[in-house]
Amino acid sequence: MTEGHKHIMSMLKDVRGRLLKIPEVPEKLLLDLEDAECTLDSTSNLSHFMKMSINRCIEYSHVREHHPLSPNLVSIKLADALRLPVACVTSIDPAHILEVKPLPSDLCTHVMADVQWLQENILLLLSNAVKYSNPGQTTLSLR
Repeated sequence: MTEGHKHIMSMLKDVRGRLLKIPEVPEKLLLDLEDAECTLDSTSNLSHFMKMSINRCIEYSHVREHHPLSPNLVSIKLADALRLPVACVTSIDPAHILEVKPLPSDLCTHVMADVQWLQENILLLLSNAVKYSNPGQTTLSLR
């Protein structure tokens, strides 16, 4: 989330918090402000993913010109890698419940991976799980 997004989100939360203290404020206005917060959060997550996708397209164009495609391997915490894809899928269909199970204690908490590739693949798997599962709920667990 950019600093601009964070600032606007903070302002929306502040305004909604202040309005909650006023009894005669219409419920519809409070719900509209809450919707605005959700929309801003979704937009931020999706714009981040779009930037990742554009960068991936640029990388593939380099491959077509016979430049090697080399992953940027770093150590990443699995829980951190899951955060963006889960937020994207959740923001696309807020009515769909996406349950994220805790990582098993015998599973390594960190992996060496290209963060962007890992998140893209998790997002692809999650969005397919939501699209092709029974409506209402999907569970994400790692083994």
